[in-house]
Order: sequence, then C-alpha cells, then structure tokens
Amino acid sequence: MGDKRSRIIKALKDAQRNPVSGEELGVKLGISRTMVWKYIKSLQADGYEIESSPKRGYVLKSVPQLLYPEEIQMGLKTTLLGQSIHYFEEVNSTNNVAKEIAASVDEGTLVIAELQKGGRGRMGREWVSPMEGYGCL
Repeated sequence: MGDKRSRIIKALKDAQRNPVSGEELGVKLGISRTMVWKYIKSLQADGYEIESSPKRGYVLKSVPQLLYPEEIQMGLKTTLLGQSIHYFEEVNSTNNVAKEIAASVDEGTLVIAELQKGGRGRMGREWVSPMEGYGCL
C-alpha cells in the first residue's frame, strides 16, 4: 500500500478524527500541500467525507461503502493475497475477468466488483451480488 492516496487515507484514519495538517501530510509523502489538496479533492469525489479546516487540517469523517482496494488492503494481514487488486464498479463475472488476466498478473491478485451481472455459483447456479457496500469508518 505504497501509493500516496492510500498513505493519505491511512494517515487520516490513524489520526482518529483529529486534524492532520496539509503540511504534515506533504512532509510524510514528500509532496507539496497543493498536491495533498488535490489528493483530498479526489478522495472526496470518490465518497470519502473529509472535513477541511484552515489552520487545523483535514479530518476523515467517513469512508464510502464501496470495495475500494485501499480499504481492503488496509485490513489485510497477508503477504501474498490482495497485494494487487483489480477493482471494477460493474462486471459480468469477476471469475471471467480473473481467467482473462490470470497469465499476466502475480499470484494472489484479487478481482473484485461492486456489482456482477452474470456471476455463477456452485453447480452453475445463478450468483446474485447486488451493489450494497461493506461498512463505514
């Protein structure tokens, strides 16, 4: 989980609803406060509720109820499974996608989707997987 977006989410979560300044985040990530602001805006557009207060900083209020790879990876305690995650809002079948990319990805790669339209269960039964989310901060 080395990308800057994930590191910002983690820093805000670690602060446990205490403000984290843009300057502090910038120093941790080796980027400018302007870049921090751009990442914050991107996270807000993706459904993260982040409160911004001049002179105080950023506070994470809630996370979206979606299966974002950053959220999944933060909870993993594995060294192989989930180190690479292919995320989709909607697919016909995650299993079909996994078969298509299997030869070109590392072992332990996950394929996840918010909604499957043609998933299959055991013995070829229909697999229903509506878009429902997984929880909040």
